[in-house]
Amino acid sequence: METTPTPTPSPVNEPKKLTMNRWAALGIFVLVMGGLAAGAYYLKQNTTSVITPPAPITETPTPLPPPPPQSEVYIPPDLFENIPNIYTYPQPKISNLVSWHFPKKINNLEIFIDPNTAQDNYVDFYELGKINEGKYKDYTINLGVLPCQCMGGPSYATILIKAGIKPVFLTKYTDFIEDMALDETTYSLDNTFTISDLEFPEKITGPKPSQVLTAAEPGFFMGSYIPFNADGLKVAFSDPQVGTVFVAASETDKAVYSNNAFYVKSPDWSTKLYILEPNFLDKDGVADVTWEGGEKNKEAYVYTDIGGCGFRNFASVVWPDKVNIGQDLMIAGLTGSGEVVYTFKNTNHSILKDLYEMKYNPFDGVKLPYSEFVKRHPVFFWVDPFDRLIKFENAAFQPQAECAKPAIYLYPTAKTQVSVKVDPKGGFTYTDPEYGNGWEVTAYPDGKIVVDGKEYPYLFWEGRGGLYQTPEKGFIVERNNVHQFLVEKLTQLGLNKQESFDFIEYWEPYMKDAPYYFVTFMDNEALDALAPLEVNPQPDTIIRILMDFEPLEKPKHVIGLEIKTPTRNGFTVVEWGGVKH
Repeated sequence: METTPTPTPSPVNEPKKLTMNRWAALGIFVLVMGGLAAGAYYLKQNTTSVITPPAPITETPTPLPPPPPQSEVYIPPDLFENIPNIYTYPQPKISNLVSWHFPKKINNLEIFIDPNTAQDNYVDFYELGKINEGKYKDYTINLGVLPCQCMGGPSYATILIKAGIKPVFLTKYTDFIEDMALDETTYSLDNTFTISDLEFPEKITGPKPSQVLTAAEPGFFMGSYIPFNADGLKVAFSDPQVGTVFVAASETDKAVYSNNAFYVKSPDWSTKLYILEPNFLDKDGVADVTWEGGEKNKEAYVYTDIGGCGFRNFASVVWPDKVNIGQDLMIAGLTGSGEVVYTFKNTNHSILKDLYEMKYNPFDGVKLPYSEFVKRHPVFFWVDPFDRLIKFENAAFQPQAECAKPAIYLYPTAKTQVSVKVDPKGGFTYTDPEYGNGWEVTAYPDGKIVVDGKEYPYLFWEGRGGLYQTPEKGFIVERNNVHQFLVEKLTQLGLNKQESFDFIEYWEPYMKDAPYYFVTFMDNEALDALAPLEVNPQPDTIIRILMDFEPLEKPKHVIGLEIKTPTRNGFTVVEWGGVKH
């Protein structure tokens, strides 16, 4: 009998082999996918590193338009309202002393006499970086936007902070610390420590020999703190030491970028300003120009826009939508180095009309007829080495706004030989006694001043200062209250009865026509920027006051100006003046 063989059973380990193969395949799949993911992550990290902020952020950056060629761009954390994303180009050369980062807002420091000061004055502190070596190793570098008990706006202080130790103010990078209402027991000062990264050269030069820029002196109306922002700017050139140098790309009303300077981003994210000074003007502003026809120019010109008792910008740049060289201008002459200067083809151009009708209003003498005015070369233009069209206006036709009748009183404690020097950035229009290289006088405790045997109650000058911006804080005064207002405020400002009488006698007649006036005052810090004062021997007390005012048809809302009355101790110098419009 035949039997059917029993099938040989499959080995019991066969299913196990299949299972292992599947797991192996799955493992390979996971490894491949993981590798792809890691590669994608790596690529993403590397291909987007130029838009990765220096500090972590919690939100995905908004994509930016592509930057100009050969430029790198990253987006810092959006820690400030209404600050556009910032394009960052080749940076200044820095040391290893500090690890800098985009400003990060931190808690207020308890360093004020009045605990409510920080809240009442919108005080802000920002962390900028950390020190890596030296005596302040591991200290953070911070910026304080602090209330100045003066009339020039906020003050700025670079502060070093370490946990458990009171802050250290670096006096080299601090404005007006004596006016900050600080509790002296809560901080210390360092008068010698410098941060090399914050030291910028006096001059920088572009690729063309004529592109020489000079560092601008610090202004005094800085407004709100805003970190460097390249929006609205274009690259002028790159410098191996300071990095990228920017200039305005078009006409702009951005606060820090409306003065037609050149701008450099500092490692601490502040903005450093440089200016271009035309090389064909002498110290008195006389232009080295030979006009068409061979006549040599003898007139002084200004290339900034005048405002108040100083200038509103560093160059009067005229943009192509206002004046087109090919359509509006023709050659007027040559500078001493052979550069072309231009004038208007149309002698009735609106810029000429505006200068004649609105600005040219001499206090003394007769106004020239328009036909004679245009013959005096009232305006010419020059293309600077950065292709900006710069307007030059004849100084004889400039508006009469100036620092009018600043009077300097001297009160030594005993009869003293005193040297007095004042340096208005726009020069003098008049001095009494004659200034020469400075005033050398004999001063007496009662205020009498003797120069070359002649007695004076004060030293007197008029002229124009430096970069000027009328403060926004001030007072609204009705015409009938002007006298009493001046008596009250001048006393608060520290003037004595004679000084107040002299001030009111001169200025009150200028404030009789309008129903209302906006009146504001600037003190030592503002005047030191407009017209630095040097007195030798060094006074114990200096009081400098400058009044500006605007006639109004009706009141307007303004923020009041806080006045801190100074104390007169020892050898006292007092100077008052006003802005003549």
